Amino acid sequence: MINHNQSKLTLLIYVIIGVIAVSIASLFVVEAQQNKRQLNSHKQLLHDTVRKTLVAQLASSLEQYPQSMEEVEKHWQTIATEVFLYQQGKQIYPYAFLGNNTLKMSPKWQQFTTMSAELSEAELKRSSVLNRLQLAIHNKASSDINALTQEYFNLVANYQLSPLSEVVSALTFLTIDQQEQWNPELIKQVLMTGNSLFKPVSYYIFKENSGFSQADLQHMQTTIKRLLETANISTKWFIKNSELMTLAPPEFNQHSAAIENFTLLSKENKQFIYVELNQQYNLIMPYNIIEALAETVKELRKQGVLSYEDSIQLQPNSALTTLHHLLLVIDKPEWKMWSSQQQLFLISKFTLLLISVISLIFVTRLLINQQKKKQDYLAMREQFISLVSHELKTPLAAIRVMAETVDKRHKRLLSLKDYPNRIVNEVDRLWLMVDNLLSMNRLKSNEINLNYQRINLHVMVNYCLEKSSEYCDLPLEPINNIGKSITVNADELLFELVISNLISNAIKYNDKSIIRIEFSYDKTKNELTIIDNACGIDSTQWLSVFDEFTRLPQQKSVSGNGIGLSLCKLILQQHNAEIEIHHSTSQGTTWKIIF
Repeated sequence: MINHNQSKLTLLIYVIIGVIAVSIASLFVVEAQQNKRQLNSHKQLLHDTVRKTLVAQLASSLEQYPQSMEEVEKHWQTIATEVFLYQQGKQIYPYAFLGNNTLKMSPKWQQFTTMSAELSEAELKRSSVLNRLQLAIHNKASSDINALTQEYFNLVANYQLSPLSEVVSALTFLTIDQQEQWNPELIKQVLMTGNSLFKPVSYYIFKENSGFSQADLQHMQTTIKRLLETANISTKWFIKNSELMTLAPPEFNQHSAAIENFTLLSKENKQFIYVELNQQYNLIMPYNIIEALAETVKELRKQGVLSYEDSIQLQPNSALTTLHHLLLVIDKPEWKMWSSQQQLFLISKFTLLLISVISLIFVTRLLINQQKKKQDYLAMREQFISLVSHELKTPLAAIRVMAETVDKRHKRLLSLKDYPNRIVNEVDRLWLMVDNLLSMNRLKSNEINLNYQRINLHVMVNYCLEKSSEYCDLPLEPINNIGKSITVNADELLFELVISNLISNAIKYNDKSIIRIEFSYDKTKNELTIIDNACGIDSTQWLSVFDEFTRLPQQKSVSGNGIGLSLCKLILQQHNAEIEIHHSTSQGTTWKIIF
């Protein structure tokens, strides 16, 4: 029957191994077929994804730039970026310098200072006010300064001059203040923002500069920068737009494609993007393809499209034309792994075969070990039955012999000597053995209900010692150091079995001339300590002695059935307590029962 079951189990193992082998082999075959079809499509899909992401990011960045003449006019005082906007091929931003390139300043600067007769009537009025205002500032005449300042701005509001005269007039007005009469807000209005009465100087410099010379422009820029810095007003916008005035835009093809195909331009190691916004407007904006590609990779990693091991670069020496035709080099380790799987397929099959063989060996060994354990258990049980039978026969035979001897001596009216006591001792031994067996069986089958009660531990120990001393062949020196008031909550009959078994073992396995056993109790730790002077237990066997049917090699010559200590452990577990060997040598063993 056992061999038949073992054969069925072995067959089942072979079936499982076969299923696993077929499944893995099928997986590799399917994967190899799919790799060839999918690898190229994955590459193309990722290329398209990168390009589309670049286009989406670029389209999003367009929002920060002006895209019509109306937006330029509305935001001209805040735009300060290297972007070129064209309307029907004509540059409308940044504002270009349309004056002449002569390096000689206009006579207007000298004429305003000297009130030259060559000035127009409106210019002479402003020049006169400025000269009187300069004198009032020098004399610190506050009332005159206020009146002349108001008169000057009335002239500005009522009499429009040429752009050059307006700039010369305004800068002359601001520079005659050597004693900081003008507050920063006034300076900011005159130079940068203007108000409802007049336009600012920057308006004329950037938008109406056709009458300026190169020398005029440089002088204006230098003077304005100094005035702004003196008033602690930011010069960033003004300086940036001044630089853009003379910046030549990169060349572009007016017939380039629409927004989906951004055209890449390059000038002096700088990259730009050209795009047709609509039929009227074109835009050239700064663009760094390397930085944009790095940002795209970062975004795709966040989305899980790329891993941190993947990298994307431009193909070396490739001519940049449009984003649609951008040539990329994508380094994706996953693809390399896929392409090498075909080469590794044969190795995988051998690996799978090796795994199958190892699995077969492992499972077979497992079955053999399980079968061996089962047979060992059956042999141990048979040995136990034989041992118990022998152990039961020994006291019964002794009782029979001694009972017959008592009967014969009684009939002859002879002395009975100590035979009655010896019979009682043998009965007690037999009773303890039978009680152990019955208790073990009842505990393991859960057929016993514990009858908890308060037990005086000192009294119980004395009772067990007294009962055990009756069948002890050697002098017994018991020491009971347990306090007379110490009690524990336990089943009296079962707990008595625990104490009796420990005393019985101390007597049976004692190789000394005097049997000594000591009991003590630690109230702080709730520990009962039993110290005997028996033959001792090797430390490697401290745990195994509590197993069922276990008898140590050095104990085989002593009668016993190997269930005493296992019964003690089982009883104490039912009481939520533990028993352990604390110390053991050839001079004796220290046992601890921990409640």
